[in-house]
Amino acid sequence: MTGFPVAAGKLWLGGPVNKTEPSMSKPGTDTALSSSDPRSKADMTQLSHMVYDVALDNSRWAEMIGRIEALMAAGDVARVESAEQLEDLRQHVERAMQISDRLSAARDESDLGRKLLASLSLSFQLFDSDGHELPPESISTEATVGNFADGDDSAGLARDVLPQTLRSQYAATQNPMRLAGKGDDPAEEILLGPDLVRKLGLPARVVWARLRLTRDPQRIAANLGATYGLTAGRRKFLGAFLEHADLRKAATAVDLSYESARTYLKDICQTIGLSGQAELIRAALQNPLSVIDADFSQTERSAVRCQIERPEGGVIEYFALGAAGAYPIIHYDALSGVGLDVLRFPEVFEAVLNRLGARLIVPCRPGTFRSTFVRRKSAAGDAEDVRLLCAALGIDRFALISNSFGAVSALNVAAVLQDRCDRVVLAAVHNPDREAERSAAGNYLHKISAVIGRRSPLVLRWLIPFLCKSVIQDPGKFAEKAIAEATCDHEKAILRAPSLLKSVQMMLEERTASGFDGVIQEHRHIGRNLGFDLSELQVPLHLFQGDCDRMNPVEGAVALAEKAPHATLHIIKGMGHSMIKAEWDWLLAAAAGADYEIPAADRRGPLAEALAR
Repeated sequence: MTGFPVAAGKLWLGGPVNKTEPSMSKPGTDTALSSSDPRSKADMTQLSHMVYDVALDNSRWAEMIGRIEALMAAGDVARVESAEQLEDLRQHVERAMQISDRLSAARDESDLGRKLLASLSLSFQLFDSDGHELPPESISTEATVGNFADGDDSAGLARDVLPQTLRSQYAATQNPMRLAGKGDDPAEEILLGPDLVRKLGLPARVVWARLRLTRDPQRIAANLGATYGLTAGRRKFLGAFLEHADLRKAATAVDLSYESARTYLKDICQTIGLSGQAELIRAALQNPLSVIDADFSQTERSAVRCQIERPEGGVIEYFALGAAGAYPIIHYDALSGVGLDVLRFPEVFEAVLNRLGARLIVPCRPGTFRSTFVRRKSAAGDAEDVRLLCAALGIDRFALISNSFGAVSALNVAAVLQDRCDRVVLAAVHNPDREAERSAAGNYLHKISAVIGRRSPLVLRWLIPFLCKSVIQDPGKFAEKAIAEATCDHEKAILRAPSLLKSVQMMLEERTASGFDGVIQEHRHIGRNLGFDLSELQVPLHLFQGDCDRMNPVEGAVALAEKAPHATLHIIKGMGHSMIKAEWDWLLAAAAGADYEIPAADRRGPLAEALAR
């Protein structure tokens, strides 16, 4: 079998090396190493086909990773004589990613056009996190034509930068901000910030939106009707009423009797929660947000996303829920970022946190979400981010909770900040020091980091963007495979939750909105040993491991518990890898140092219920 060895930053896809008679020939010319070797060509052809198959059907990721691992394992990693086939592989992966990009772009364009046409009345400008206007190609042609069809001049929206003064003014209130109008133009401009833009469901790269809104009564009526579920007849009447601002004229316009019109108006006001026709007119025609099909109510909006500045420049983004003075629990999630989906379901978590008297803080690792990328050798650097957050937020002591691969960051933070960390809670325990989890029996996600990432960081740089794009494009295929492989009902119930796929897709889009450097670095870190001796960790560890976890085997949790001097291991019957998505309420209680009970596996926790909505 041909090899896939790596050394000195290069990768070779040739035949096995004769160790007793080393070749001195130039790259690509040795008979044993030549790309003309039929075995090499066959392996490369098969792998190339798999790459393109994955671009079209991401359910084959495990098969492709297994093939790459087998090629690597068969080779002599000590010697590399040719990089020719490495270049071939790189080109195939790049072409496959172009296919994924086109498929994703088509989805984004369709979604963006549909959402903007459904939400906006006239025109818009979209900006990234730095205030730079997104280029026209980021917005679908359909949406642009539709929004400027009434004669608005799109040339007036030339690309520019959203002034920092406007962004600062918005940050002070976190409310929709009206901007100065232009002459006698009845339309109004309004600025929406990051917290409100998310509610429009736009792609993660869109952080600011400057909207120029119409006063068209029919459009307002349509959007209010869609928001509050008004019948077609009541929507039609509402449009006429807003246009004429007179009940009798509105009734005549839609062929209703005056009494029927009064009944319609009363029903509409009760549905929307207004007292009468005067308040309805003010709400619809004086509130510019009435033309946007999204709920921006104060009770639904939580300032979850926060930032602090790094001393050397750049920012650390973190998510925060709960009272400012409550006991802090710092959370490091796995790479999907949906163990505790605080962005989509903040209100679900806040109720439990308030009951526990706790505050949840989720640091975003460098280069992910809106945190500035910082190159680091290991996850031990995450402790510096936690130190900065503690200083900025006035935190003295804290607990840590993590899920799966997040254990690498959590354990490193605990080791560096032992004098400040009260306890660590690990769910679906990932043991980075356990070699067995890097074997052929391991999960393919382990193999990407712990096998391929260790032997060839260069290949990792190609695979991670490809993997992320593949998941964003079609998370359903990944879920189907995971459900098919699940061995317990608890795991299957979580993975079948209808809204979970949307959470995975949205979180990964947000995580990679600024590029893939951060996610690639995360994979490199989780593929390495911890870098410190667990026997020296004096922080109490509470380990919760489902006996049906196929990604992180129970043996890894047992080995970690045996080595850490203050570890307590709970093996939970009938639960699998995704347990934290349903069991986070009592896991948070464990992290807060409160009383808790481990429920039976037939229980479905609060987030699982939210995901099923």
